[in-house]
Amino acid sequence: MTEQEKDVLCTRYGHCKFLFFVHLFARYVKDAFRRRARMRISGENNRVPYQPAGCEIQIFGNNNLVDIHPSVTSWGGVIAIGDRATPVHNCVVKIGKNSSAVQADLSLFEDGSRILIGENCLLSWGVYVWATDRHAVYAQDSKCVLNQGTEVIIEDHVWVGMNALILKNSRISKNSVVGAHAVVSKKITEENCVIAGNPARVVKRGINWSGARPKDFKKELPVT
Repeated sequence: MTEQEKDVLCTRYGHCKFLFFVHLFARYVKDAFRRRARMRISGENNRVPYQPAGCEIQIFGNNNLVDIHPSVTSWGGVIAIGDRATPVHNCVVKIGKNSSAVQADLSLFEDGSRILIGENCLLSWGVYVWATDRHAVYAQDSKCVLNQGTEVIIEDHVWVGMNALILKNSRISKNSVVGAHAVVSKKITEENCVIAGNPARVVKRGINWSGARPKDFKKELPVT
């Protein structure tokens, strides 16, 4: 519990310990209920070895895997594999160790599609990662499907800014930053770069990033 939460409770209940503990118990029951309600699986041989706090998982289909490393303690958002009307099979979602998301929704709606997120990644709020489209776009004459989706790959140590959209068949290379509101729709093979815009492109090269605040990062630098 944060200091701010303690101050709010003190204001609300004063020094009445009984009411304080009733509040904590009610909060515990509510959180426990919400955790149980956050996973919905329909089908056979679907596997979710670990589910972090804040993560809602919905699976409709068979032989799907959501493999989140146990070091991922918080992942806000929804992981959706198929839906009731269109179940899908043999899909994979992998999230590497020490990654986190404030609010990131991952969606897969084609058989055999996958989303792979590496280690030490940080996804902000309002982020959408779509491994596939929900509707077909096809050539008028040949009826050949033009928007087949297979995968999205986000390599190690990538920071995805708020309200970014990562579309099917995209790849973001390691040590990169995706700018706010960017729309990534292709493979970015360059490492250590900033990607921004719609459609997203490399706007700066030769960078890296840290999870520390800028002022704190400066303090960590060696004195020369």
